[in-house]
Amino acid sequence: MNKSLLLALLISGVLGACNGSSSDTSAPAASNATPAPAATPAPAPTPAVQEDKPIAGKYSFPAVKQNVSVDTLINKDGKPDKGLPDTAGFGAKMPKDGDPIAIITTDLGRIVVRFFPEKAPNHVANFLNLADSGFYNGTKFHRVIKGFMIQGGDPNSKSDDKDTWGMGGSGHNVKAEFTDMPHVRGVLSMARSQNPDSASSQFFIMHQATPQLNGQYSVFGQVIEGIDVVDKIVSVPTGDRDRPNQDVDMKIEVKKWPVKLK
Repeated sequence: MNKSLLLALLISGVLGACNGSSSDTSAPAASNATPAPAATPAPAPTPAVQEDKPIAGKYSFPAVKQNVSVDTLINKDGKPDKGLPDTAGFGAKMPKDGDPIAIITTDLGRIVVRFFPEKAPNHVANFLNLADSGFYNGTKFHRVIKGFMIQGGDPNSKSDDKDTWGMGGSGHNVKAEFTDMPHVRGVLSMARSQNPDSASSQFFIMHQATPQLNGQYSVFGQVIEGIDVVDKIVSVPTGDRDRPNQDVDMKIEVKKWPVKLK
C-alpha cells in the first residue's frame, strides 16, 4: 500500500474515539479523543453529559495573551538542552525551576515530561489535575503504532472489557488549543474525536514526527527523559486495534522541577 495512503488511514483512525464518543479511539484521538492509527473499536454508547471545561484542581494557568515562538520551547536543531539526557525528545528544552513536570512510570521504564502552558494552558491544567488526583494510575497505554505514537489515559483500560478501551474519558472536555507547535518525536499531545473540542483524558506521545497532525491536535508537553522507553512501548507486539499483547500499565506523579534525571 502507498505509504502516504497508509499514513492517512492511520491518522483517520486516530481521529476516531474520544471520551466515550460514538466512534473508536484510533489515532491521536483521546478515547473520546484517540490519537494514533489504530483499528476502530466497536462504537461505545455516548457518555453522560460531558462538562465543557477542564477538570478542577490546584493547577491553573493564565490564558495565552500573545504568541510564543516555537523556537523558545523547542530547539530548531533537534538537540536537547545541555543538562538533559540523550533520551530527551527532539530539541527538548530544560524546564524552569518550580515548573511542574510529570513522571510516567511503566514496567518498561519511566518517561519524564515537561509542559507548554504558554501554548495550551487548559490542556496542561487538565492533565496535571487528573494526574495529581491519581486518575491515570492503573490505566494503560492501550494503543501503540510504530513510527507514529503511543496512546493512553483511558480509565476504561483499567477494566477487563478490552472492547471498551479507547472509548472512555474523565467526564470533562477541554476546548481545542491548536497552535503552531509541531508533532515531533517526543511531543505530548491530546487525543480527541472528530469534534475538535472533545479532548478529555486520553493523550499520546509521538514516536516519530507526523506533521500531518500539526494544527489538528493540541500539543501541550514534551519528553525530557525516556524517549527510549517510548521506543520500548511502541515495539511491544500488538493485536486488534493496535492494542499491545502485554499490558503496559502506568502511574503518573506530578513533581516540581528540578528532579534528578537518569
